Amino acid sequence: MSLGGFDEEILQDFLTECGELLESLEHDLMALEATPNDADLLNTVFRALHTIKGSASFLTLTQLVSVTHAAETALNAARNGRLSVDRTVMDLLLEAVDLVREHFAQIQAGEPLSEPDAKLIAELTRLGEGGDAASESAPASATEAETPEPPIETGSQTQTEAKTSAETGPLGSSVLPLELDSSKLDLLEFLVTDAEDALGSIGELAVQLKDDASRATACQEIVDLLDALRRTVDFFEFAEMCEVVDALRATATMIEADDHPNVDAPVAIAAAVRLLGEQIDGLKERRRLVWPTSSLIEALAGVAEGREIEAINPEMDAMEALVALGVVHDGQPVAPPATPAPVATATEPAAPDPTTTTSATTSTTAPDKPGEARGAKTAVEQTIRVEVGRLESLMNLVGELVLQKNRVSAVNREIASDPSIPQETRESVAQATSDLDRVTGDIQLAVMRTRMQPLDKLFGKYPRLIRDLAKKTGKQIELVIEGGDTEVDKSVLEELGDPLVHLMRNSADHGLEPPDERAASDKQTTGRITLSASNEGGSVSVRIIDDGRGLPRDRLGAKAVERGLVTEQELAQMSDRDVYRFIFHPGFSTAD
Repeated sequence: MSLGGFDEEILQDFLTECGELLESLEHDLMALEATPNDADLLNTVFRALHTIKGSASFLTLTQLVSVTHAAETALNAARNGRLSVDRTVMDLLLEAVDLVREHFAQIQAGEPLSEPDAKLIAELTRLGEGGDAASESAPASATEAETPEPPIETGSQTQTEAKTSAETGPLGSSVLPLELDSSKLDLLEFLVTDAEDALGSIGELAVQLKDDASRATACQEIVDLLDALRRTVDFFEFAEMCEVVDALRATATMIEADDHPNVDAPVAIAAAVRLLGEQIDGLKERRRLVWPTSSLIEALAGVAEGREIEAINPEMDAMEALVALGVVHDGQPVAPPATPAPVATATEPAAPDPTTTTSATTSTTAPDKPGEARGAKTAVEQTIRVEVGRLESLMNLVGELVLQKNRVSAVNREIASDPSIPQETRESVAQATSDLDRVTGDIQLAVMRTRMQPLDKLFGKYPRLIRDLAKKTGKQIELVIEGGDTEVDKSVLEELGDPLVHLMRNSADHGLEPPDERAASDKQTTGRITLSASNEGGSVSVRIIDDGRGLPRDRLGAKAVERGLVTEQELAQMSDRDVYRFIFHPGFSTAD
């Protein structure tokens, strides 16, 4: 067992899936800084953080959830046009990403997660709420500012007794005790935020169900939102909410496949969304509100089957529909069921698997019954993760196959030169040998390609490096990446990382001049480093080019003489190219 009582395999799945998101996240943030108004890029970054947060919530990694939620809050403000992603904001977001990476390393090592920087969390949260990142009036810690109230104590009451004696809440609801352990209680505010966002989007999408052109897309988006919401409320074991979410999902799935959906569909869905919204509002006040939902769920099922629902009509708003269905009685108490209705679990596992929240390409949804398969969609698997060891084994087998192919070719040459063997036999063997040679070559190439990876996986890390170097050196630096789709073997990719970092640091530290020096030389104040890759024959060429001052022959020569690599007389006879090669000597540097 490991962190939080979760099996190491589950944690490793989390690290693998979310680690890939983290790799792309930094690259996308750097691109976002260059184009802060790119809505698609904002959404991509937001979704990556949201997915990491959702998986971390399932694993009760509270510190990690706190960081990702704060960054997500700031990004959501940017998505809504309330915040501009300038350099100051980006510094905070990148600091949050660094903290997430640190947490990942701690999970990998089986260590407890470090507490996030309270100032960072507070500043990101204020940005998301429209405040000033530098404000001193905000609380020092997001945790201190939003300390949750303790759960309602029930004393010696059993769960059934508590429900029976529950107080009356808003709109005739019954208030059940909010019984959550401390780890879940700490995550409750994140459930509230996620649920409010999801329900707001579902309410907007429900209007599109009236339009034949947008219905299918709207239904699919509603289903995706409900899947995420279902995992969250199931984690908190809110059975009455799970029941409504499941009914909503089944309804949206059926409507998607219906050419002429029930005209009551938008009203019924809006009513269910409104009821869930009221329950979420209750959770904000640490109250668990319950209404009798059997009539609402029956209405949703009727809508999905195309039946007319006598109690509601398309002209009603959500609250009117809830009143008409007997869920709420104009604020008067309505007796709740003695126990919550059983929660359907066929469409979602009782304990969510963190890998399903981050790998949409491999997830499928099974219908509860054969008759419910109408309109259901199965995601097509696009990728599969394979251990490197298996690829190595496959490569070795292909090597053996090539050897055997060569032996067969030698036998074929002997048979072809033996006149005692019938011509027909010699031709058959020659044809079989030729086919074997072709197939073996194709297999060898295919296996080699499984190990090939685009250099973008490596190059994508360098914009952040150059950004940090520019900040550290006080220089203005632009990084241009070309040929990132060029592929190399995985082992080569792993070996390239450190040398390229060293070379780019040299370009930034020594090659590019400060802005004032560049301006004095009639250059653009922003220096440029170009990182390019291309295929040249059977090799891959990687180049790092900067438009700085170049290599200083005099300084290089002086350092070479100082280190005893050459005498002054020898130096005077050397070409520039030979002098420049001194930089490849171990430990050679002109830095003071």
